[in-house]
Amino acid sequence: MKSVIFPTIGTFPTVLNFNTSLKEKENIDGKKILFVLDGTGSMGEFINNTEEKKCSKAIVAKKIIEQVLSKRPSNDHDIMVFNDRPSPLCKVTDVPEPTGSTYFSPLVDELKKVLTNDSNYCTVIFMSDGLPTESLHIARNAITSIGNITREMKCNPIAVAIGSDADGESCELFAGNRGYNCFIKYEKDIEVITNDINNGIDCKYEMLENGTYIAVEADNKYYFVDDNKLGETVVADKFLIEKYLNLVIMKYITNADKIPMLRSLVEYCSKLIDDKIIQKEIVDKFTGLLEVVKKTIILDGKTPCMMSATKQAYRGYSKQI
Repeated sequence: MKSVIFPTIGTFPTVLNFNTSLKEKENIDGKKILFVLDGTGSMGEFINNTEEKKCSKAIVAKKIIEQVLSKRPSNDHDIMVFNDRPSPLCKVTDVPEPTGSTYFSPLVDELKKVLTNDSNYCTVIFMSDGLPTESLHIARNAITSIGNITREMKCNPIAVAIGSDADGESCELFAGNRGYNCFIKYEKDIEVITNDINNGIDCKYEMLENGTYIAVEADNKYYFVDDNKLGETVVADKFLIEKYLNLVIMKYITNADKIPMLRSLVEYCSKLIDDKIIQKEIVDKFTGLLEVVKKTIILDGKTPCMMSATKQAYRGYSKQI
């Protein structure tokens, strides 16, 4: 394990740990993708009531599924549509029109049965506006449970919160600490979401001693922010400084009160490099990124979708996480 030590500022962690992964990329060609799709009445509503009244959440969900499948011709798929109860597995061409009420709790036993009976699934993609008919407590416990089942069955969990009024926090419970969590409220962002989903399907994971899962990235390294120095300490370069800042920002991304301190952290970390030109590049880049985060929080206010929306926006703009 290697570490890069960063300046202490406020309560932020001060160590970026990383390790080279020697594991070969798992071959998922020929494996299946399981979409767990919300098919309830609320999915028939417009994805965004202010700008895109022509397109329902259900239409957007189906377009996302079709694009994912078009980019993965070697992967078959099944779709479990749920409302009052889960449907038999179907294909994208057979998805029914939205109807009925939203119950997540019946998914627990049904998903476990499907994944137990067929070990050829590599990914489970949970797609919903996250607005339950049953109590929020029961619904969120069920969503957490199906996420845990997905992980236990060695599948990558991906959550997609759909619609401007989507409960992104509930959807994120499915992804948990090992998976991708996406949010879409404009039809025009389908391509971005599809790319993010494909990253989640292909992602490898390592589990740390504390049980936290860390995504192994394209450079075959995994990175995490901590407050404990482990192993060899190496000198920070521009790449590792930017990686550290990205991970810390993602950790506190939904807390607008942290923005001033995050700006100070950028200033501190940029000065770890003597080159004034690179210092300015780091400051300029992250000033712009934090402005995106601030605007996203303001636009979404304190709505349930804020967590997903801000993370989605930042992931797209940062180009690194």
